[in-house]
Amino acid sequence: MNIRHPSTYVRLSNCPLEMIPLKHRRWRRQDICETYKHVNSHYKTDTSVLFIRGVSRTRGHELKLQKPFARTNLRKNFFSNRVIDSWNRLPSEVVEAATLDSFKKNLRSLPIG
Repeated sequence: MNIRHPSTYVRLSNCPLEMIPLKHRRWRRQDICETYKHVNSHYKTDTSVLFIRGVSRTRGHELKLQKPFARTNLRKNFFSNRVIDSWNRLPSEVVEAATLDSFKKNLRSLPIG
């Protein structure tokens, strides 16, 4: 990494959330919408291949996902690992929406959604 030209990840991790470029916020929003579709069986694939349901239900919503251990950078940046932290931070009103449209509406109503 060059000190004069830090990577996008380093720049984004050091700036406040409202300063994250629109392009990156859209990517995050799209990833979360795809996660909603997988978790709520909108696709005909086996969700257990991508996501592991969390067993602890002490805090937050009941659809929490566990992040599997990733040894390589390729696996760390894979869709199913990349989106889990953002998904688990969502409030239960958003995650437990009945339809995809209501999920998107609730997601947009969040401060940085």
